[in-house]
Amino acid sequence: TKPFFRNHLLLQVLSINGFQNTTYFTLMLFDIVNLSVRLANIVQALAFHRDSLSLVFYLFIATALTYASFGLEFFPEAFTTTHDGEDIKFDTVLSCFWFVFYNYSSRGNLKAFLDKAKPKSADWLPRLFFDTVFFIWVGIILFTTITALLVDALGKARVDQAKRDYEIRNVCFICGMKRTDYDDYGLKRGAPSYDDHCNKDHDPWVYISYVAYLNAKPHNKYSGIETFVKSQMDKGETWVPSKTGVTLEAQGKTGPDISNDINNETTTHDNNNEEGSIKECERMIKELLDAQGKK
Repeated sequence: TKPFFRNHLLLQVLSINGFQNTTYFTLMLFDIVNLSVRLANIVQALAFHRDSLSLVFYLFIATALTYASFGLEFFPEAFTTTHDGEDIKFDTVLSCFWFVFYNYSSRGNLKAFLDKAKPKSADWLPRLFFDTVFFIWVGIILFTTITALLVDALGKARVDQAKRDYEIRNVCFICGMKRTDYDDYGLKRGAPSYDDHCNKDHDPWVYISYVAYLNAKPHNKYSGIETFVKSQMDKGETWVPSKTGVTLEAQGKTGPDISNDINNETTTHDNNNEEGSIKECERMIKELLDAQGKK
């Protein structure tokens, strides 16, 4: 749904409007968010703090409304501005609210958009307190809070990306075996490396092909193992190995205990067994492709 909406609806609407008004073409530059995985992760991290950011935005609105009310009540002469040489006075709470909210870009400096109080005047000390509290609350606390949330979001995105990269390199996608655990088993010389374990013994695409093969094969032609795997899939229960593999079990590191009378010749031929398993998967994939071709 998302790719369809983006590719076939949103971008086409922007393209059509762009030929009428080139301004709409600039909006298409934001499609980089969908194309860049790293940037998409950053946006998702920002969305993680959406509740906190919404509360801070509410505090901005409440502050603007409060200062508009108190300012209009105690310092009405300060809420004026000049436009084209003409003085404009704000005489309602709503107009004062929009005036304060629009000038938030001053980052808490009320003197940047309100008339300055004259020293030794009657409202000098009240205005000093009024302006100082606004600067501390808005200019320091609220804006610093937003900065902290954004920095935390970017840090979270960086940590999550590093965690994903680590798990991709050091955790088997199928069985969950860690690289350090695999190396600690101390397999015999010539045994498959951890990368071979992940890319050959537990190649995810082989498992996906096996699932597709079972779904395409008639149930009355299943073998015993295929019947078991299909029943586990239908019940939503696991059927893939958990922190083990054919090489580990063949060398007695994981899985059922191997009796002492198993001759070493069988153990040394585990690589040939692995090749047979791969050929079996290739045969199943070929049968799947043939079945799809007949349909």
